[in-house]
Amino acid sequence: MKTKVGLFVMFICISFWFGYLCGVRHEQKVLIRMMDEATAEVEKEIKMLETMRSIIKAESDGVHEVWGQDGEFGIVQFKQGTFYWLCGIAGMTGDWRNQLDQIKLLSWAIRHEYGRLWTTYKQRGIRRGIN
Repeated sequence: MKTKVGLFVMFICISFWFGYLCGVRHEQKVLIRMMDEATAEVEKEIKMLETMRSIIKAESDGVHEVWGQDGEFGIVQFKQGTFYWLCGIAGMTGDWRNQLDQIKLLSWAIRHEYGRLWTTYKQRGIRRGIN
């Protein structure tokens, strides 16, 4: 009798231990998957920021108070009409001559496939928006 009870208790303990190990492994797999997804998001954000940096570098060399040959202005070299047109599509408000507003709108434009409006974007070989 003692042997059967002892074996039964051992079986229960082993079952719980095995379940515990499987649970931990499952949690590890979930955490690894979450880390992979977060890493992919960070890599996508880095790609978007590098694209923004390339556009700004090519358009104005990072200087905001710059006028282009065809009336473009600012760090991103927006034409006034293009800036307000994109603001309307984006549902944003902003001032065409404001540096931060230009950067915010550039970020939105790249994420929503309007990056093609800049030659530098096309030169980077990006075919689809960075979503």
